[in-house]
Amino acid sequence: MNSIQKILVVDDTGANLVAMGRVLEGLDVEIVCVHSGNEALTATLHNDFAAAVIDVQMPEMDGYELAEILRSDERTRALPILFVSAVYSEDAHVFRGYEAGAVDFLIKPIQKDILINKLKFFLLLDSQRKELRRHLEIAESESFLRTILRSLSDAVVVVDEAMNISLVNSHAATMFGGDDATLIGAPLGPLFAGGDPPLEHPCHAVEREIHVAPGQSMPVRITSSKLEGRGGLVIVVTDITQETLALRVEEDLRVQLAHSQRLESLGRLAGGVAHDLNNLLTIIQMCTGVAIEDADDPSAVRFELEQSLDAARKGESLVRELLAIGRKQVLAFQTVDLHQALTESCTLLSRLLGDNVVIQQDYADDTVFVELDKDQFSQVIMNLAVNARDAMPDGGTLAITTSLSRDTSTGRESVVIRLSDTGVGMDETLANRAFEPFFTTKDRESGTGLGLAMVHGIITQSKGEISVESTPGVGTTFTIVFDRTSAPNNSERLTDTASLPTRAGSVLLVEDDVSVRRTLVGALTRSGFQVTVAGSLGETMRALETRDDFSVLVSDVHLPEDSGLDIAAAVRERLPALPVMFISGNPGDLLDAFGDAPANVSFLQKPFVPKTFVAKVASACQGRSGSPEH
Repeated sequence: MNSIQKILVVDDTGANLVAMGRVLEGLDVEIVCVHSGNEALTATLHNDFAAAVIDVQMPEMDGYELAEILRSDERTRALPILFVSAVYSEDAHVFRGYEAGAVDFLIKPIQKDILINKLKFFLLLDSQRKELRRHLEIAESESFLRTILRSLSDAVVVVDEAMNISLVNSHAATMFGGDDATLIGAPLGPLFAGGDPPLEHPCHAVEREIHVAPGQSMPVRITSSKLEGRGGLVIVVTDITQETLALRVEEDLRVQLAHSQRLESLGRLAGGVAHDLNNLLTIIQMCTGVAIEDADDPSAVRFELEQSLDAARKGESLVRELLAIGRKQVLAFQTVDLHQALTESCTLLSRLLGDNVVIQQDYADDTVFVELDKDQFSQVIMNLAVNARDAMPDGGTLAITTSLSRDTSTGRESVVIRLSDTGVGMDETLANRAFEPFFTTKDRESGTGLGLAMVHGIITQSKGEISVESTPGVGTTFTIVFDRTSAPNNSERLTDTASLPTRAGSVLLVEDDVSVRRTLVGALTRSGFQVTVAGSLGETMRALETRDDFSVLVSDVHLPEDSGLDIAAAVRERLPALPVMFISGNPGDLLDAFGDAPANVSFLQKPFVPKTFVAKVASACQGRSGSPEH
């Protein structure tokens, strides 16, 4: 009767030895546990081990050194060594383990079934080695090995140095659709879809597909180890069809969940927009109706119209917030002294936040310039500060700090802005939803839930990054990161102080909506402009046939047939130097087309009041596009 096989376990931590003993207690083997490399070498003098499981990181003598000593000793040269490690998971450490003589390298935590199956296989190899010592005939040893391999649940294939099959078990024959006679001597590559599996680094598990029938394949996991003394490899192939299907189902569920969450977010957005706009439209309709009824009383009419105008302005503000969330605003980028912009914002904040909120400012020593829309950035700071104030109902501190960072690998210089409050804070769930549209922890009367979503949109459109960290009872910190830019030259920093032109010009106005067109024409003619109107590309080109001395082309971006961009391009072919001014309620297409506006092209976002519209047209007539209006 054969003596019981032994496995050597080397680990300097007693708890790990106990755990490993429990994992391996199902094997019919003797487990010899030692705490150091020296104890392991002593144990090999008195025992013949079938395999060794060695921890890599140990004091005095680590696993690599122990493996090299074992490989240098004739008695232990063929001992299969499995390295385990919870720290050294990088490829460099794994490859070093193989160079030291290991046949496998496992990363903790180790799956019990994987370790047991691997050790079973090495136990089988050990049994084969002992059997070969007793039998001189190679045929007897191969027959014995086949009997053992037949009991394994995985397919086992032995190949020679030329990667030709020399031995298979019954599961391999079933998996590959053949038998011993057809498989032995055949090359390994044709069995695998795409050629030979990558076996350059033995004991690494790789996933491939195998041919199981004409036009059919099976996903498998492949592990391999060198066949000591004979050359070649022993390859273990595991069917992972069910595992792959489970992963696909999991991925499908994950996609469905993400889709559901997006629909939920869109539902909240639509509901919030409908609620707020319907409230504003109610005000406008009611006030307009009352104004019509009170047409004989000028003072009453004026009051109702002012109420209606105020509601329209609130509706305009809501639409701009939605555009900011979608990163579809036209921003007027300029080189801004960041610390000066923050200081100016803090001057306004001191009055807005009240006496019970202390503002602390701590800026980096350097002067820092960034590319920003200064007005929108001021709005970002104001929104974040108001949120901080609401989170500190009993007062507290709002700290605004800046620091510089540099990525040594890319040379990128960044400025980091942090706004930290000492308020009630948020838990992780709330913090993760902070930038969602219409998500708010405030009462409906206190906030719409658009403020932080708008902040995120503005920062993102400004090519910056924003994140939030919060701890309940401690406070919240918003972190904004912008790329640092060089200081502007003198010409960039000069402000155009030229007055608006006093001489009216001739305007080619393209607008398809009759009511809007009538309103725009009235505003321009009252200011002394000569206006030629068109509603399409064809009408625009016919207008150019009658005169070509227009001072400016004013065109809506969205038209039923040809877009304002197409009309502007056609007009510019006839009059290349003609200034162009676009108007639109949604500037998204304009952003996609231009990004930063080219020379003599300006933009005014609807809605607007007559004074703003006329002033913008007058500026465009002089070829001065100026900054986009918000």
